[in-house]
Amino acid sequence: MRRHFARIHVAALIAGLVAVSPAAATAATAPTIAILDFEALPSGRMLPPPQLGATAAQLMLDKLVTSGRYHVLDAHWLYTGRRLPPQHALAEIRVAAQEAGADYLVLGTITRFSEEHRNRGGGGAVFPFPILGGLRKQRTELVIDVTVRLVDTRTGEVVASATGNGIANRTNVSVGGLGLARTAGAAGGYSRGSTDFRDAQLAEAIERSIAAAAAAIANAAPKLTRSE
Repeated sequence: MRRHFARIHVAALIAGLVAVSPAAATAATAPTIAILDFEALPSGRMLPPPQLGATAAQLMLDKLVTSGRYHVLDAHWLYTGRRLPPQHALAEIRVAAQEAGADYLVLGTITRFSEEHRNRGGGGAVFPFPILGGLRKQRTELVIDVTVRLVDTRTGEVVASATGNGIANRTNVSVGGLGLARTAGAAGGYSRGSTDFRDAQLAEAIERSIAAAAAAIANAAPKLTRSE
């Protein structure tokens, strides 16, 4: 009887090891990457917010950590106590990344940051209550595009690239002196100049653009190698 239970215990242990071995193997072979703050290039009349590049990098870090495809380093740890050099100082960054054990660098650029306004109005509408003026609808579209490169720290070769596009729409409907904001089907009052309104739209657009680019970078992981 004891031998029977011992055989069952050993069989269960082996089955458990087999069950977790794919995940363990993935973790063992996953490349190590470091993510730099994104560059934000001015485009058109609008200038991106000062911290947009850092925000984009943090979102990318969160997405790639969640994917489980990489061991992820925050590039700021490569330069503890020193200022992180800009992306064009790639040779210096590559040396620091190699010393920290990173196989690849994630370099990103915000290539588009634009806002468009579309206005529609109507003055002859009839409503069951008196109004001043007419019906006015303003649609605001915020667009953020990003380009991401994965660079081998050992050779400087670009081994993968991805793009992401994020669009966030908001609509403001005003009737005379009354206003109603609609955001993706939700309704509520707001002021067009509201900081909260603007921040929410910005967060939505950058989230969508980074999510698209991160998915492509995560899918490239199985083709990459790690340092021995």
